[in-house]
Amino acid sequence: MAILEILLYAFFAFVICYLIYRVVKHGGVSAGMYGAKIRETVGELSSETVDPIRVDFKVHRLEENSNNKAIGLEVAAKNLGSIQKLYLPLSKNDVEKLIPLLKKAIEDKTA
Repeated sequence: MAILEILLYAFFAFVICYLIYRVVKHGGVSAGMYGAKIRETVGELSSETVDPIRVDFKVHRLEENSNNKAIGLEVAAKNLGSIQKLYLPLSKNDVEKLIPLLKKAIEDKTA
């Protein structure tokens, strides 16, 4: 039983050290989650409030790395008692594919 506990603590220590390493290497929590430094924040957008949830979007330009992820999309869902963040690193190709899908989703098909 003692060996299992030691392995469990070692695993959690490894995960925590890895996360700290990524944050320090890339210069911040958000950059650590993307796995690349944030060159600039292109813009922010707050959704129209749907009580009690508000969703905020941030678009970041990332330093290109070996993964070819150039754009970072940060989505934050906020309500009275919590906040949930999602960090999405996207390649330029992914963004170019996403734009027409978003445009198609907002087209009015009833006309």
